[in-house]
Amino acid sequence: MTNKLMLKTLTVATVGAGLLAAGGLSPKPAEAAALHNSVGLANPANTITFDEFSFSARTPLNNQYVSRGVTFSNLFSANFSPGIFHNISGTSAANFNSAGFIFNPITIRFLQQQTAAAFSFVTNSGSSTFQSYLNGALVETFDASTNRGSSRNFYGFSNSLFDEIRISAGGSGGSAAIDNLQYAYKPTAVPTPALLPGLIGLGVGVLRKRKAEAAKQTSEA
Repeated sequence: MTNKLMLKTLTVATVGAGLLAAGGLSPKPAEAAALHNSVGLANPANTITFDEFSFSARTPLNNQYVSRGVTFSNLFSANFSPGIFHNISGTSAANFNSAGFIFNPITIRFLQQQTAAAFSFVTNSGSSTFQSYLNGALVETFDASTNRGSSRNFYGFSNSLFDEIRISAGGSGGSAAIDNLQYAYKPTAVPTPALLPGLIGLGVGVLRKRKAEAAKQTSEA
């Protein structure tokens, strides 16, 4: 049983929809849902197009986007000519390096918990597996066709809480391209070095005040 992992699949969602139509289930609030369409999120708070920074071809992508609240693994910078893939062109990312080695699964980690995220994604003919995690525990999983010729190539998750997405690319060879990462929050600003001394001084002042109050209470007792 996968109840502890809150595992949800497209099959379960389909069965539930059929029962609801037949009057077998009462309407419920929106539940966690796999996302698969041609546009991604309706109103993402943030989008990474992979054009934000300039990298040499096949540079490993890991912490370069930490200021945007995201880190990656098994991704490399890539560039694809317009018209080859729908929703993927110009500077983007792929799961193979300059030596031609292919890496799976692709991992997207968010510094803050998410309620929705989507991205354009293609492989050779076949299907891929998409999984969301929260604190290392599986939340949701689904398989979907990721054929490179389809215009319906945005995938992701909505109406659930997660901080990581793993993608196991299918199709011949397991190679994949990804672009237009959309997500539902704006990262909290990180204090700049110029502000840190002031913040440290404030913290020391608060600590001293608490110690003085504690000493006073002890002497009065």
